[in-house]
Parts: sequence; C-alpha cells; structure tokens
Amino acid sequence: MPRHIIHKDGVYNVFCTIVDDCLYDSGLSLEDLRAELDPPDPLYFQDRLARAHHNGCSSFRHSLDCCIKTNRSGPDETRLSREDFVKKYLTRRRAFERIDRE
Repeated sequence: MPRHIIHKDGVYNVFCTIVDDCLYDSGLSLEDLRAELDPPDPLYFQDRLARAHHNGCSSFRHSLDCCIKTNRSGPDETRLSREDFVKKYLTRRRAFERIDRE
C-alpha cells in the first residue's frame, strides 16, 4: 500500500494514496511515528524522513501540497481545504488513534 510520511512544523502523519487520506486522526510526534511504523530498515526510514522534512512528503514525486490537493478526507470523500487538512491531520493532540480506511 503506497503510504507517505507527511510533515509540517514538527508534526507527522501517514498519507495513503489508495484512499487519499491520512491513517491517523491527528498529528504524531516523531517518537509516535517511529513507534507506529516500527521501521525494519532504519536507513530507509531516515531517507523517508529527510524527504518529508525537505518537501513535506516522503514521496520522491509528491509534496505535502500535492497530498493536500488530492485528499478525499472530507464528508463523502470531498476535499478538505488546506487549512482544515492541516488542522485535522497535522496538529498534535494528546492522544491519537489509527483510522481504519482500508
């Protein structure tokens, strides 16, 4: 499943290109992200993080803006605005839980 780490201002989430939505209902810290993904290859994970820090997305071809523009995170799979997407998925809250979108 194509999943990209997205990043903004020290907050992370995982964007799934199959459903064009994030896997977590709020932003994650780096520690939470690492624990959730449990990367088997630390070097590969570091490369993905470096891309996410550079363009906001770990994809080789996409940026955070691209993920936001193609999201289907709203009601009835409508697109959330940039402001709403960032508020919902790239803002830290006390607790997070994975959203079952697959």
